[in-house]
Amino acid sequence: MLSPDGKKVLYASNKDGDDEIYTADLDGGNAKALTNNTKSDIEAVWSPDGKQIAYSTNASGTYDVWIMNVDGTGATQITFSPKDDRAPTWSNDGKKLAFQTNRDGTWQIYVIDLASKVETRIINNSANMQNPNWSPTKNVIAYDSDQDGNAELYVINSDGSGEQRLTNNSAADSNPWWSSDGAKVAFQSTRNGNLDIFMMDGFSGANAILLLTGSTDEKMPSWGK
Repeated sequence: MLSPDGKKVLYASNKDGDDEIYTADLDGGNAKALTNNTKSDIEAVWSPDGKQIAYSTNASGTYDVWIMNVDGTGATQITFSPKDDRAPTWSNDGKKLAFQTNRDGTWQIYVIDLASKVETRIINNSANMQNPNWSPTKNVIAYDSDQDGNAELYVINSDGSGEQRLTNNSAADSNPWWSSDGAKVAFQSTRNGNLDIFMMDGFSGANAILLLTGSTDEKMPSWGK
């Protein structure tokens, strides 16, 4: 994932035997480990101002959401669930995080206010709701859900109102990621067989186009600046 200033890449690697979080220059140089333990540190995302990183780790047993400074200092546990809290995504003002959790049985999306630490489940639905991604320009979260039988893409206001379905087909559409201007959503889909990367209008689902395809899976898209 590209940093907000476009100068660093944030990624996870298991080159030391377990998943750690790293930053590096755009040419791959100056790679620096931000975490160093025997646990799994994954799903790292920059804060909008580029000063902090949210990530998932099982350092306390199950996966929880943590935050650290961009140099790896100040690691702080944010969620404390006996189940798994994963896939954090920052609000556009940097004051909240959305994440997915299976604390209620199926995967659901919660929002936590970082000042008050109050957690709110944004919608009551027994289906799985996963891979949240907060719009960089609005209080809207894109995600995938199997509530209609297979994985489709949806958007919802961060307060849980205004849910809207963006895709409707027999394939699995998942892992949405907003463009930096909040106009488009990239996602992965099996609509052509293997996983391919597509792009569509972010608030209507219209104008879906194929971006990447191949004989193997193309997956987990994200946007740069």
